[in-house]
Amino acid sequence: MENLLAIDTLRCEGMDLLERYSDKLDSDHYETLLNLLKTEKNLDINSDTFGSDVNYYLNLIIEILTSYEDIMTKNDALLFDDICSKSLCIDELSKYKQGQLIIYNDLPYMVLELDYNDVTLLLGNECEGEFWIDISELNY
Repeated sequence: MENLLAIDTLRCEGMDLLERYSDKLDSDHYETLLNLLKTEKNLDINSDTFGSDVNYYLNLIIEILTSYEDIMTKNDALLFDDICSKSLCIDELSKYKQGQLIIYNDLPYMVLELDYNDVTLLLGNECEGEFWIDISELNY
């Protein structure tokens, strides 16, 4: 559930960014924005479809914003990059479970905790103790 909440946070950030450029959107994208604003009110964390809805909306927002990336301010472009990379990292982090054994730097570790806000894992073993790593530090 934490991963869905993190995705929803990115969706909110993406909606804010999309609204900032609403006056630049073509008619199809503007209509999609209006529909997103309507459906956003119906998002319910207790719904069976919350996860798929949030992922779908975020992907749609990213798809639209990609078309306008070249006119974004530098700060907005950085925010957009952050939204895109974090969504990919959250997806990667979701593949791990607490208690899972993994190999990191050729040593076995247990995943002790997952942090979807920072997109990090707390790893530990008897020899090395506990430490946090960014999901990007894992060798894929």
